[in-house]
Amino acid sequence: MNNPPLYFLTILAQALRQPEPRRSLADAFARIMRMGEQELHSEDLSNFRHFMDVACRHADTVVTEAARELIVEVATGALESRQQEAAARRIIESSPTWKAEYEQMRTEQVGQSPLPASVPVIGVLGPEGKAAEMVFKRGVRRASVGGIFPGTWVLRLFNTGLVLWEGELAAQDLIWTAAYGDRALPLAAQTEGSRPRSTRRWLLPDRQMVLRTFAGLEKGIIEVELTR
Repeated sequence: MNNPPLYFLTILAQALRQPEPRRSLADAFARIMRMGEQELHSEDLSNFRHFMDVACRHADTVVTEAARELIVEVATGALESRQQEAAARRIIESSPTWKAEYEQMRTEQVGQSPLPASVPVIGVLGPEGKAAEMVFKRGVRRASVGGIFPGTWVLRLFNTGLVLWEGELAAQDLIWTAAYGDRALPLAAQTEGSRPRSTRRWLLPDRQMVLRTFAGLEKGIIEVELTR
């Protein structure tokens, strides 16, 4: 029975539907090569080789374009869930080139997008889908969120989706014993006006905000202070 033109496409499609496509594709390539050794399929083998040559030459372009679309979606906060964002970040971080493009895009966004003149609302997004918000109403210069545990956290403007800060917070930033060892945890009732010492401090876009972390008994606190 004669095979249809470009029959190898059917063989490749069947291989891609298998539970282990990597192994199935290897078997499919071997089958196509064996069939191509027969005079009946010699022209088909030539077509297959041409097809693979074109696919390989264009594969890098297709993958790069897809990666750039993913970089834009992550940088602008366009993905719908933290799970999608986490998966996208793993893909981006798998390539030094893609990671560098992502960091450059974030830097450009920060430089071009100052804090809005209206009331800023900053979303605090953490591991396991934990989310909270800081609302800076008129006259409020400082806000904080408790219950922060070690992991990757993101601060994002709700009204624009702009990522203000993203980083890994360690136990030394948030857990008292990891930060200060055996030193006694101060009581909540202290001298009026006193403030605990922060474990870390960051200056956020164009020095318009300061981010601080404070250690607690089991979980810590993130604080943002507006400086302008």
